[in-house]
Amino acid sequence: MNQKSLRRAIIDAVTHINTNHPEPGPEPSPARAPNTESDIERELDDMAHALRSPLTALQGGLDLLNDTARDGLDEIPRRALDLALSATRRLTTLIDDTLLLARHRAGRLELVFEVGPARDVIDEALRLYRSQNPHDERHNPEIDIHCTDFEVVADTERVATVICRLIALVAQASGRVQITVSPRGDVAVFELLGDASAVTKRSRGTETILSACRAVIEEHGGTFSINPGRLEESGVSGDGAASELVARFTLLTPG
Repeated sequence: MNQKSLRRAIIDAVTHINTNHPEPGPEPSPARAPNTESDIERELDDMAHALRSPLTALQGGLDLLNDTARDGLDEIPRRALDLALSATRRLTTLIDDTLLLARHRAGRLELVFEVGPARDVIDEALRLYRSQNPHDERHNPEIDIHCTDFEVVADTERVATVICRLIALVAQASGRVQITVSPRGDVAVFELLGDASAVTKRSRGTETILSACRAVIEEHGGTFSINPGRLEESGVSGDGAASELVARFTLLTPG
């Protein structure tokens, strides 16, 4: 399949999804300039919702093409498809995190707390990460897990998303990520180790992602820090790419 055929297939897939799965939008309201912080947060929330509909259709079209036509593509069109998939997932992440931040700042971020094994949170994060990157070999880092057997109080889905986001950032810079989880007093300490360049040389998009991660952890009553120190200072042993402590956050334990 050549580039022209690939483009045509994407357009046809998106058109099919828009035609058969229309998503009604909110009734338009008179335009006015936001003049308070709550107005701005509401505008951000509305904008993120408006962007999600066409992006969901585009993502669905690309996933359909990936599932049905990937094996028949030459190398260059396949790379183009991988880039398109990666870009739409990145944009979806930014929109989701913009929505999360708007709700957090407005005091409307809903969490469902439960007590469960810390390892379950890690496993859900790995499942989420791999489901978002099923074919792209660039997003298949070596992930080492060190987690003792204890429980945490958390919204598993929200915290798993935080860990998934951090893995994705570290994976951009190196092919290895190490996650350690251990109880310390009445909190559980989560640490991600690897190449910290992805979080020290930040883009605006990365800042949005990290701010959303911080918001989720703070809603849990925990602390969140980025690149808090070298690996030698953290008391955790490692080598090679996993030479820096990239992120550390805490959650409460039921005890």
